Amino acid sequence: VIANKKISAAINDLIETNQLSTSLLSKYLFKIILNKTQFSKRKSRYLTNLNTLVEELTNHIPQASFEKPRGGYFLWVKLPKKISYKEMHRAKIIIPPEDIFTYKKGAGSSYYRFSFAQLSLDEIREGVRRLATLFN
Repeated sequence: VIANKKISAAINDLIETNQLSTSLLSKYLFKIILNKTQFSKRKSRYLTNLNTLVEELTNHIPQASFEKPRGGYFLWVKLPKKISYKEMHRAKIIIPPEDIFTYKKGAGSSYYRFSFAQLSLDEIREGVRRLATLFN
């Protein structure tokens, strides 16, 4: 795209946001498909995964804070400190930080977005245990 720097930067921000986030159309289509298939089974699995994540965080990182969502498949968590990618790599975990999802780039926030939809209960437990080693 040939454009001035301001427009080019705005386009790049939109592209980045669309690549990292699910579009509204995709969310709507996903909802329709789930409603027509095994929605209650998946909803039950997501709820079990969420409850396991909440329990593990509460038990292993009690200084973490969060509000349990009423829907979705992400849990936003404020951890006791900002974690560097180097620390995550050593603990063999990846958790996207808040500044990936906001325009406040490099804000230094200690909020992280945990996804629990695709993980098994054992993976959730192991991931939180690995994360907890960074705070002990």
